[in-house]
Amino acid sequence: MSKQDSYQRIDHLSITVPDINGAIRFFSSLVADQIGPVKTDGREGLVSRVFFNLGGMNIEMSQPIEGENLTQKFLSDIGGGFDHIAFVVDKLEEEKNRLISLGCRLISASPTVPPRAYMLQAESLPGILIQISQAQTRITEQL
Repeated sequence: MSKQDSYQRIDHLSITVPDINGAIRFFSSLVADQIGPVKTDGREGLVSRVFFNLGGMNIEMSQPIEGENLTQKFLSDIGGGFDHIAFVVDKLEEEKNRLISLGCRLISASPTVPPRAYMLQAESLPGILIQISQAQTRITEQL
């Protein structure tokens, strides 16, 4: 399997925001009724998340609520903005190991808790993380 064959699609692009309700109001004026419900995710601290779809592309907006987590760290360090691109891959463990061999640093892992995913940092993409998840555990279908 070539490296391109492992990647099925982009699952979503993620934006960290300090005020999810303000972000929803803004994006609602752009994409009308295409914004989903706000859900609270407690896997790594409390984070409010909302997805919207435009032209087949899922966009995630996240606001940290409490606890230490990657979303809070990103907001504190960078001030918010585009924080990761999520890919769906065929062979999660194989692709994680390949990315590490290319110099990516493993930031976060949830290989047994759905959705199975890894978050990695590539030195050549400062401030943007890469998330990979297994094909049958698509992130946007779990939240």
